[in-house]
Amino acid sequence: MSDVEKSISVSGKQTEALVLSLTGDLSIQNADEVKSTLMQYVEETNKLIIDCNKLESIDLSILQLIISLITERNNNTYYSEIHYSDNELITQFFKKTGFSDLFSKITKSTKND
Repeated sequence: MSDVEKSISVSGKQTEALVLSLTGDLSIQNADEVKSTLMQYVEETNKLIIDCNKLESIDLSILQLIISLITERNNNTYYSEIHYSDNELITQFFKKTGFSDLFSKITKSTKND
């Protein structure tokens, strides 16, 4: 599990949230590892936070996994967030490609406006 770290945090309302921090370069080469890790932990909590602040790069295959995961969770009334505002490179990439707007529509995300 070199590219996906698991950590648990507590929100201000004292409810547990599962935080998955994506780090390094995520691409089609490690998509299977990312998918299996995501699938392993998504059922553990109603509140999932995907933290992209430590990403160096990400490709479409990983973004498709994340979008699919969030969409499926939304259908089951789970809560999901994506955090990336501390990473200027990823923030600019998401803005230029339209993923920033998409993430805002399908979940609560933190971004630079």
